[in-house]
Amino acid sequence: MTGTTPRYAVQRPTGSISTGRCREPSAPQVKKLIAESVTAKARELVRGLSD
Repeated sequence: MTGTTPRYAVQRPTGSISTGRCREPSAPQVKKLIAESVTAKARELVRGLSD
């Protein structure tokens, strides 16, 4: 029971990052992805302001 349902619940929002583990490893990876996208947007804004 616990092996099947959490997998699909975790894999859909994160993509194919977490394979068979529970939600613990996916949370920091999601935060990392969000941080990367936020920093990328911040760099674009800084470039626009500097130009």
